[in-house]
Amino acid sequence: MGARAGLWAVGRVGASQGDPQRAYSAARTVEAALRRATAGAWRETDRNGLLRRAWELLGAEPPASVGGGLDATVLLVAEDELGVGVAGVGLGAVWGVVDGALRRLVPRGHPLLGPPGLPGAVPGVLTLDGPLPTDVIGAPHELAALSPVLDRLERQCGVLP
Repeated sequence: MGARAGLWAVGRVGASQGDPQRAYSAARTVEAALRRATAGAWRETDRNGLLRRAWELLGAEPPASVGGGLDATVLLVAEDELGVGVAGVGLGAVWGVVDGALRRLVPRGHPLLGPPGLPGAVPGVLTLDGPLPTDVIGAPHELAALSPVLDRLERQCGVLP
């Protein structure tokens, strides 16, 4: 987390390669790019600047180093004192936990949702100014029809005993 904005990421890359070592290497490359996005002066930027920087650095990686990038599913969430920004690729649905309830943040067909693959340009940002979710949950594109049950999801993630 930076001094002004924090960045959280979850995703998968290189999974379709069928080679765990290549998938691991791709994941480490993405992790390194995201760490660079929050380093130095970028720690002082706002949520939108942090998201733009993260996508620029991911886009600068050679496709082979991120498992070809064709099967990339990535959800990035940046937060600053004014709100939350959400951006991603390969997502079929995105929910937020708002006031203890799971709520869909975007309708089907929204530009945030789409097939896997690293984008050719910096994707847009869903800007949330309030009420802000305490958690953001994304489903991969191929699982868009599933709707998680919050208490079961929290148990599976270790939030609830």
